[in-house]
Amino acid sequence: MRASVAAGLFLALAMAAAGVRQKAEFDYVPGPQLPPPDHWPAVTSIARPAGPMLLVFVHPDCECTAATLHELARVLANSSVRPPIRIVVSGRLPNAHSDWRERFSLPSYALIRDESGAEAARFGALTSGTVFLFSAEGTRLFSGGITPFRGHEGPSRGQVALRTSLNSGVIARGRMPVFGCALFSLKGNRQ
Repeated sequence: MRASVAAGLFLALAMAAAGVRQKAEFDYVPGPQLPPPDHWPAVTSIARPAGPMLLVFVHPDCECTAATLHELARVLANSSVRPPIRIVVSGRLPNAHSDWRERFSLPSYALIRDESGAEAARFGALTSGTVFLFSAEGTRLFSGGITPFRGHEGPSRGQVALRTSLNSGVIARGRMPVFGCALFSLKGNRQ
């Protein structure tokens, strides 16, 4: 009897440890990224304004979207430059997007539907929460994520790099890891 209780306890602990490991891998392992374009793509349906522009690629069902939009609002609140924002949504537009401006304290933004993933491909975005900052001349100043890990808010290297690029116009070195859901499956099917 003691042996079966001990075996049951060992099995329960092993399963709990496996669950914790799986959750940690999900939370702390960044999503895939493609090399981003150095300049605004020549072929895109997203109109480039006369000044700088922020692009944010999100999945409508990714729980990490809220963390990204909260952190974007924080970065902009502490930046001297507040460029227009285009939130590029893979697939269908979220039902509750009408309250995003107030919910996330975002300045003016526009939603762009990217059902086929063509825009995500042009910009090299594979993971929800991928942020790009382009200069007025169309040079990419920042690419990557701005959350510390999946679905969580708080300080991150990405926030610091984006804020620095916004305020100085200097290109951020390296890509920041993006923590979020896949925008599209690798087989080309919607998630």
